[in-house]
Amino acid sequence: MRKIKAKYSKGVFVPQESLDLEEGKEVVVSVGEIISSRSAVESLGASAGGWIGMHDPEQLKRKIYEARIAGSRQKPEL
Repeated sequence: MRKIKAKYSKGVFVPQESLDLEEGKEVVVSVGEIISSRSAVESLGASAGGWIGMHDPEQLKRKIYEARIAGSRQKPEL
């Protein structure tokens, strides 16, 4: 089993690299779209602010500082 890149054109997957397969050999194809960096940035922008109102950032900060003061880390062995 291996992954290859292919382009979809006119209803046919065209491999972008050489395949060592017999003519007419049947294979299983898994399809996953490659997301361009522009699409990833657009998706990130679209999700911005999605957590607003779902948590209290000030409470999180307090818990972090409290854990530091309480010494939540184990002391190193000498």
